[in-house]
Amino acid sequence: MPYALCSNLECDFTLELQDKISGLPIETPKECPSCKSQMISLCPNCGFLLIGNSHGPICGLCKADIRFLLANLQAGARTS
Repeated sequence: MPYALCSNLECDFTLELQDKISGLPIETPKECPSCKSQMISLCPNCGFLLIGNSHGPICGLCKADIRFLLANLQAGARTS
């Protein structure tokens, strides 16, 4: 099942992006409804769609820790 997760390391909000009953896709929200941080639906390392266990922030393809990687990328952008 495709999913999106909150980019905030302190927030554990996730959202499955397909309705289990109808099979219809659910649009990824721009920001987390819980903390207003950016939502992630693609791995920032390999660009693969996030699929599988929506409660684990690990990319199913490259095995990167998605939240940690994004936090490091954003920190690097702020210091450049």
